[in-house]
Amino acid sequence: RKNNVVQMFFDANTQEVTISAEAADVGSGNEVLPVALNGQSIAIAFNVKYILDALKAAESGYVDIKMNTKTSPAIFAPRDGAIEFECLCMPIQMRSDG
Repeated sequence: RKNNVVQMFFDANTQEVTISAEAADVGSGNEVLPVALNGQSIAIAFNVKYILDALKAAESGYVDIKMNTKTSPAIFAPRDGAIEFECLCMPIQMRSDG
């Protein structure tokens, strides 16, 4: 609950995103989902509360995420265009493990 960070690794080779989260009192979890990725692989982290808000507001089964770098804002928008909506989310800087 103290750590609201969700990490995402978009893999250009496998066309998958690995979503990871950790909570000290609950544990950790990973989920791998297919994506249609244009561009290079990228690892990025966000506050999960803001991502959930963006996904709920999009009201769509498919969401486009537009991003340039792991430190630049990302734009979330519904793919089907049923509603005109975009959400700008700032990433969280991840500590390097090495």
